[in-house]
Amino acid sequence: MQTLMKTLMATALLGAAAGAQAQNADSGWYIGAGVGASNYSDNIPKQIRNAYAGNSVYTFTDARTSDDSDTAAQIFVGYKFNAWIALEIGYQDLGEAKTHYDLAPINSPQGKPPSVNGRYRANDVNAAIVGTLPLNEQFELLARAGADIPAAVRVLRLCAGR
Repeated sequence: MQTLMKTLMATALLGAAAGAQAQNADSGWYIGAGVGASNYSDNIPKQIRNAYAGNSVYTFTDARTSDDSDTAAQIFVGYKFNAWIALEIGYQDLGEAKTHYDLAPINSPQGKPPSVNGRYRANDVNAAIVGTLPLNEQFELLARAGADIPAAVRVLRLCAGR
């Protein structure tokens, strides 16, 4: 899936670059893509600790982020109404972070305490209004305002005793 996403992003980026050279209109459709890096903040262990506060089955003992950076990618399509105003919709994949944390059972001292590996992904669909101020034929100032629908997903795997 990651390879497919990277291939699609590269293809879209090349298509957008070719289209940008061929099109110098004040209005019309355009596409774009971007690739970069994401770095999740290191407060995920604190969030895990807070999630287990008051839990009647397990008590939190330790957590750490084992991988907090990944590749981020975006793709978008827009319509430019004139030289100054456009609307865009897009999709962003901000990659994933990995954590490891340990728990201790509260009322069951026998047996190994569970150890949990977590994977956290973040992506969103967004819409924006884009304002541009052309400076010359090659450069323009850009301002963007919009909203997104985040779809942060947390996937956990319970690894008892590991």
